[in-house]
Amino acid sequence: MKMRKVFICSPFRADSLAQEQANLEYARQLCLYAIKEGYAPFAPHLLYPQFLSETPENRELGINAGKEFMKACDEFWFGVKHGLSEGMADEIQDAASVLQMPVFCVVSDIKSEHGFSRSQTEKLPES
Repeated sequence: MKMRKVFICSPFRADSLAQEQANLEYARQLCLYAIKEGYAPFAPHLLYPQFLSETPENRELGINAGKEFMKACDEFWFGVKHGLSEGMADEIQDAASVLQMPVFCVVSDIKSEHGFSRSQTEKLPES
């Protein structure tokens, strides 16, 4: 069975270490949800910070590398449990307008088997 590729977008930067850890855990949860739904997820903010230090230049490198991988994805999912950052809004805009791929908002859903549900969005969120 061929897995569809999905780009996972959620907040990364935070004002505290605790919030950064919460953001990373949320990204991991979104990826796990995608896997359980039969998708192959890619969340650049779980990968690139492992070897790119947090400088403006490296941040830009990571964002650009992530956008290159986004081009290979079939869908774009974003999670807003911890808010919508300016960077997220930029990626959502690229996915919807430039790449014209299906964009889905993922929300917590205690009634769902995996704790999340998603719905395709026609109107792009504002940051």
